[in-house]
This record gives sequence, C-alpha cells and structure tokens, in this order.
Amino acid sequence: MKTTPAVSPLHPQQHLQQHPQAQLHRRHVLALAALPVLPALVGLGAFPAWAADGKMMAMANLPGLPVAPVRNVPEVFFGTRVDDPYRDFEDTRAPAVAAWMKAQSDHAHATLKRVSGRDALRAKLDEYDSAASARVFGVQRLPGDLYFYQRRSATEDQFKLYVQQGLGGKERVLFDPETLRKATGKPHAINYYSASPNGKLAAVGVSAAGSEDAAMRILDVASGKQMGPEISRTRFGAIAWAPDSSEIYFHRMQALAKDAPPT
Repeated sequence: MKTTPAVSPLHPQQHLQQHPQAQLHRRHVLALAALPVLPALVGLGAFPAWAADGKMMAMANLPGLPVAPVRNVPEVFFGTRVDDPYRDFEDTRAPAVAAWMKAQSDHAHATLKRVSGRDALRAKLDEYDSAASARVFGVQRLPGDLYFYQRRSATEDQFKLYVQQGLGGKERVLFDPETLRKATGKPHAINYYSASPNGKLAAVGVSAAGSEDAAMRILDVASGKQMGPEISRTRFGAIAWAPDSSEIYFHRMQALAKDAPPT
C-alpha cells in the first residue's frame, strides 16, 4: 500500500494549551450553558421554579475577573499592519501566563459556587446526560455489510472506533485512544477515521491533550495492529483511498525548519 501526502504550504497555528489548573470539568460548562434555558426547564418540571428567579444569580462580593495585560506585537503583512496584543499568551509555560490562567479558573469556580441551586441543576443535567447508554456517530458501511463507527458509553470520556459485521453481529473495538492516555499520561482523542474500500485497513487520526494536531496511523482491521509508523502533521486528514485500496491519499502540513516562525 502506498501513502501519498498532499503537502500544504500553510504553517500549523499554535493553539493555546490550557494550564492543568485552569481546566474546567465539561459539566461545569454545561451548567453555565444551561442557565439561559432555565425557564424552559422549569416549564417542563425538570427544575424547581425558585431556581429561575434572581436569587440564582446572586453574586455579591465576587472578586473581579482578572484582566489580561496587553503587550502588542505589530507586524506588517503585504503592506497591512496586523496587531497582536496577546502574543505573549502563546508561551503557556511563562509564569505570568500560568498565573493569569489560574486566576481565571479560580474566578470561574468562585462564580459557580455562588449559583444557588447549581448542584441540583447539575444533578439533573447529569441524569439527562447519562440517559442514553451510548452515543454513536461517524457510521461507515462497506460492501459485505461491514460497519465502522465511533461509539462512547455514558461512563466513558472518549469515543472508540468499532467494527461490526452486520447489524446483528458482535461489535469489536478497533482503536481505543484511552490506551494512549494510560501510556503517556495525556488524554487522546480520535479526530477522524476512514476505512479502505475493501474493509481491510482503516486510517485513524489521533491527537493528544486537545491539540487537534493529529497524527495518522494505518490499522489492519483483522488484527487491530498498527501498520508502519505514525504519520505526523496530518491535522486535517482529508483521506481518500484508491478504489482497490492499494493507495491512500491525505493532507499533510508542511514541516517547519528549526528557525521558522510558528505561524
């Protein structure tokens, strides 16, 4: 099997990585997102009416939101000046940046703690969130009634890639990103996948720690084993297979020289 990358002249942009202390649990975010829809929840009987009044947003004596310092870095591109007032935030290891992110996290947690009835709301959201035993998406059906899909149960953090012969067949895990978390200590997630037309191979793009900077691996479907090394800088994938499954085509970012600018 041949692999043919389509090289892009674009440089990958650096994504601001969250400091561990600044990360919020995804359900905290759900709780915040649910606040505007409280009247609807009350109308459905899902939440007590007292939670929708002004008492729920009583935020007396809440510390002020930390303000990010502005350190502008102007640059000129094709005759146009472009200001970058927060360039220094790209260095997530800088003490000042880490301190600002922690202050943001502390402020968010302090705000959440002052929301009366939040625990009850969160419990109700957890109940709805776990109502379905599993979520499935990205289904790919191949000739011979062979199915590929991503699936995550209500108790799992990441989607896994499964393969199944026929609708009544037994599903089998083809790739589980949690194995990489256990090996590296960093969470991994599947960004994309594509099975070959003959169903014998599957290309899977996986990234670490929310970076979305995926590396692609080719899996042998029968054994689940990886074939050859990972192919780095395949952030966007854009996978296409030859009709006979002998070749795979994909998008690959340009390799940067050591002295090249990050963007």
